[in-house]
Amino acid sequence: MKNFSEKMQLSIQVAALVFVSTCSLLAQSGTGNPVVVNFDSLPTPAGGGCVDATSYLATYSITVTNITPGAFVGACQNAEIAPPSAPNYLNVYGIANLHPVSFTLNFPQTVSSITFTRSEYLPYIAADGTNEGVSGPNWTATALDAQGQQVGNTVSESLFGSFSPVPAATYSLSGKGITALRIDGNNGGFAGFLTAPIDNLTFTPSGLAAPTNLQVTQVLLDSGNQTDLPPFSVPIIM
Repeated sequence: MKNFSEKMQLSIQVAALVFVSTCSLLAQSGTGNPVVVNFDSLPTPAGGGCVDATSYLATYSITVTNITPGAFVGACQNAEIAPPSAPNYLNVYGIANLHPVSFTLNFPQTVSSITFTRSEYLPYIAADGTNEGVSGPNWTATALDAQGQQVGNTVSESLFGSFSPVPAATYSLSGKGITALRIDGNNGGFAGFLTAPIDNLTFTPSGLAAPTNLQVTQVLLDSGNQTDLPPFSVPIIM
């Protein structure tokens, strides 16, 4: 009986070693490859305007929810916006210019980080050469978990007006359990855009989480047969 017990313990140790090695490989694989969404394959009006971007986002398995009623999330072109990946950027359109707006982008799986660029603002130059300036809205970007709770810090910009170009700025959000990105904007009845003109939206899928214990229910005997055991767990420390 002692010999059988020793063999059983050895079988469990070998099984646990193989399992731990597999889990270690999964853990070392870290996060997935970043996915970049630049909106440029959508045919937007060359003279300026927007087209609905929900079908395009769906090709990345991103869904759009909680959109302000009457609004659309679209790929846009505008002479006052210079996206880093020309010609299109993401924004909201379709409603009166005085409305605060909000929408949520839901990712196909948990992500470890989200990065995007708020495109460069350019002053509008009238036909007679007059610089009429450019204005941008208040906006805030918030990472959310599966329960709709905020993950980490938010990023934001304030309402402004300028007669000079406003350089593009890149923002990042990161944390555990991110499944969505909410964008809130308010132009205060002043700015020419409803929310941040976003380009190069990049999300990094989270890596696989390695299990922390191995549950043993069967042991393979030397005869090739299996014997059932009362389930018990072997802690895994990596």
